[in-house]
Parts: sequence; C-alpha cells; structure tokens
Amino acid sequence: MLLQLLLFCLLQPSESKVWYPDAPDQLEGCVTITADLTDDHSTTSCAGTTQCPNCFNLDTTSNAITLTISNCHYLDGVALGSQAIFLYTFYNTGAKPAFVTDGTREYFIRPDGRGDSATSCLCQNGALSCSADTPEVMKLTASGAATVSTDCVTVSATPTTLDLSTAACNSNYCPTCFNLDTTTAAADIDLVISNCDYYQGHQLASNYVIKYDFYNFGTYKANIGDGTTPYTMSYGTFGGSAAQCACLGGTLRCDTGGSSGSWLGNLEVTGYFSVLSYSRVGHSLSVLDFTTLGSSLSLRGFARLGSTISVLDMARLGSSLSLRSFARLSSSMSLVGVARFGSS
Repeated sequence: MLLQLLLFCLLQPSESKVWYPDAPDQLEGCVTITADLTDDHSTTSCAGTTQCPNCFNLDTTSNAITLTISNCHYLDGVALGSQAIFLYTFYNTGAKPAFVTDGTREYFIRPDGRGDSATSCLCQNGALSCSADTPEVMKLTASGAATVSTDCVTVSATPTTLDLSTAACNSNYCPTCFNLDTTTAAADIDLVISNCDYYQGHQLASNYVIKYDFYNFGTYKANIGDGTTPYTMSYGTFGGSAAQCACLGGTLRCDTGGSSGSWLGNLEVTGYFSVLSYSRVGHSLSVLDFTTLGSSLSLRGFARLGSTISVLDMARLGSSLSLRSFARLSSSMSLVGVARFGSS
C-alpha cells in the first residue's frame, strides 16, 4: 500500500487529477464512540493501536459528543494533500446532538430519528466539507470572533456598520443572522448592513432575494437598516424584538418598525393594524375626533363623538329627564338653563 501511494505521488503531473480512494484503499468498518474524541488521522488514534476508519457511529445515548478530526487527508501515515479526496460518514444513533469538526469548521448532526442524523463529509487537504443542514440550530459567535462555521453573529457595539461585500466578520464573510446584544451595549444599538445583496462576497444583485434574521434579546431597542431606511426593534417581552428582512438589489425591507420609530409608523408597516385605522370603527367612536377635543378639553368638544353613538342621543332618557335638554345650557351655564329638564 505504501509503495502504491509513493508511486501515485511521484507520477502525478503538476495539473494532477484528484484521486478518490476506493474502499479497499481505506480502513474498512465503523468505530463507535460514546464520548468526545480527538482523532489525529495521521496517527493511531483508535485504541492507540491503529488509525481510525473513515466511519464513525456517534452514540449520544448518554451525552452529546464532539468529534474532532485533524489531518483527515492522511492515509497510512502519508499526507495526500490536494491530490486526493476522502469520504467520511457519521451516524448519530443516540437521542442527543453530535458535533463534528476539523478544528476550524464545525457541523451539527441531529439526534437519531430526525433528518440529517447521518451525514457524509468530504476531506481534502485537511478540511472537512459536510452535507449537514440544520437551519433551526445556528452556531452563534461574536462578530469579532466569527469563523467559517458561524451561522449567527452577535453585535454589541453601537453604531456598527457591516459591509457584506467584504470579510467584515473577523476576516470572514458575515452570515445572514444577527443577534443584537443591547444589554452589553447598555444602549440602543444602531446596525447598518450595507451591500446586503452580497452573499459570501459574491454580488447577487437583483437576480436573488436574500433573507436576513435579526434578534434582540437585550434590554434596549435596536435599529437596523441598509443605511437608507431604518427599522426599529423592540426589546424584552414586547412584540417586535425579532425581525425578518429581505434584501433585493442592495435594499433591505423588514417586517418590523418604521422609519420614524413612532407607534404610528411602527403599526402602519403591517397595514392592517394602524392605530388610526383600528380606532376608526365608525363615526360613533373615532379616536381622531376624540383627540380633537380642543386645547381646553371642553365638554362640548368631548360630546362630538358622532351621530351613531352620540352622548346627547344616548342620554335621552325621556322627556322627564333629558340630558339633551341639560346639554342645551347657555354658554354662560345659567341656572335657568340648568332647570330646563323637560316639561314634567
């Protein structure tokens, strides 16, 4: 085997083809692990006597497991680098989550019985690329410590501007999820996402819509936007502390807040729950009319609630005691006017 590998490496031209080792060229079988394991594939990591195979049964029955595989491009002690691509297979046969990493990239593997509880990875030149897809579980790191495996970054400084056309998150391209830590900031956070039509450094322009998620678990408000239109997020147990946005052609549109941050603007975004529209249930009770009572809040102004549910008509209890007659007091509120309760 070693001679075959040496001949393969020596005979490869500079533009060598990639070799996909067949099963006979790799260690057969699958090893079961029940605890965290660091496998240096260039050494005898399994039981201290042999190189581990490329198949792992992750038994998470008792606890979650993290499997770290370094030098995944080694075979029988020989580093093949970019000359070969190896296939790795991982199975989670327990009820708890499992994690597979090469030290830089990290992949989440769901518990048994769920989709993606088994996954395949390819290794080239020491890097693992896996097919695990778990959109409901996102790896969270600070924006200044983001890695290629980060799914959501935490922003705790204000104001912050992230240019998504550049590697703005710790020399990595930012993900499309942002956690706004307003508690650490001890203030409202202003976050501007510029060039939101870039995905991993590539401009999608108007050919694609990119979805963004924003979360505020802190104790202050947050303002998000593309630098043109800001959207205000609430905090705590109030609604609007999480927002979904979409970017098309560099323009961000969100389902929360308004450009002014006012309640009216905030509620008008949805269109179906505006304070003005909601309160207009008819001429009988209009908040608009109610709020135009006059600077002195006169009873006359208050009584102008409309014709359907007018205080004057509603209070017409009969000729013996008509509030309408009572309301016909003279402007000076004379005692004579008060006495006019009706003919009886």
